[in-house]
Amino acid sequence: MLDTGSEVCLFPEEMVDEAIVRRTRRTLKAANGTAIPIQGEVDLPVCIGEYVTTVRGLVTRHVSEPMLGIDFLVGNNAAWDFEQSVIWMAGRAFSLHSRSNKQLWCRRVVLQESLTVPARSEAIASTKVQCRRIPNEGEADEDWNTESSSMDNGLKVSRTLIPRNVWSNVPVRVLNTREEPIAVKSGKVIAELHPVEVVADDDQRDSGSTVLKQLDEEGSSNNWLRKLVDGVDDSIPESTCLALESILVKYAGVFSTDENNLGRTSIIMHHIDTGNERPVRQPLRRFPPAHVEVISEHVDNMFKQEGRC
Repeated sequence: MLDTGSEVCLFPEEMVDEAIVRRTRRTLKAANGTAIPIQGEVDLPVCIGEYVTTVRGLVTRHVSEPMLGIDFLVGNNAAWDFEQSVIWMAGRAFSLHSRSNKQLWCRRVVLQESLTVPARSEAIASTKVQCRRIPNEGEADEDWNTESSSMDNGLKVSRTLIPRNVWSNVPVRVLNTREEPIAVKSGKVIAELHPVEVVADDDQRDSGSTVLKQLDEEGSSNNWLRKLVDGVDDSIPESTCLALESILVKYAGVFSTDENNLGRTSIIMHHIDTGNERPVRQPLRRFPPAHVEVISEHVDNMFKQEGRC
């Protein structure tokens, strides 16, 4: 792949014999200055059609294919004809082709170490970030995450926010729903990464304040909502508490606000099937005088409940 945004040529670690990789003082950095780990430097012969040259580049496990940077183009006196989609080197024209639509992924996470997930269990997979190209300016400071998905072996991948500008030892949660263990070898692609926007803490607090204000504006009839929110354990993350508050406010109509607010439904009609038996009628049974007051209060409450319905 030709990458004019890269100052150096890059080769994937798995494509290079470790024995020919040598130490180097050269470094590899993203557009924002974040260091990208490399294994060393190498000189490799590169054949482009009948044109043969030697390319010096850096070896890293964080790219998936060879990338020929601007140093290669300058060193080989390349002339890029954008209109004809060809590049000229040594008096020869080489056609250029854009990527297939099936290869539009930009970043992904790859299993760093082999892993076996026990049956019906979850585990934290140690992964490394792999790019199709080194991030350009504006992309280097973006946040990325995995979406909920399934691997081809049946392993489920959870939605995980990837730490910014971290390339190795990236934790991703996976789940095995099968009745037998699932073994995954290192180098296996776990999931593609997607850019996301992380909400700042100040935005979360503002959102929470808005929900709490809405609760207060509802008046005393929603004191039960306030009790539910205030009763959340302190160990629960703030983001989870804010989500709970929003759900309670949105679906407040399905809760009883007090013991007399039983509600009613028109979805189904209740009936008692007595078969061929005739209804039974019995006279009111006598009860002790000491129970009169309690029974009267209970009957009054039932009338109140009926009125609320």
